[in-house]
Amino acid sequence: RATLPTQGTTVEATLAFAPDGRLLNFISDDRGALTNGQLEYHRFSTPLSDYRDFGGYRLAALGKAVWHYPDGPFTYGEFRLQDVSYNVSAFNP
Repeated sequence: RATLPTQGTTVEATLAFAPDGRLLNFISDDRGALTNGQLEYHRFSTPLSDYRDFGGYRLAALGKAVWHYPDGPFTYGEFRLQDVSYNVSAFNP
């Protein structure tokens, strides 16, 4: 369970990890979805999978954005990581 206070808003989530430390899911019940002009709160998750090596780092190559509505889950975004570029000098001026 994680809590992140930022700019007057606090996000709370449950983070699910595999035994080897890979992040598998981020699950939150405090994200608002605009439905028919009304803000409603439903469970939101971002399952991650298909871990691969990118430049020496093992990263999730597939991520989804899922609303868990009363009538069933709705995946409104699916993201596939194809390549990673690192700009190390930006972090070590």
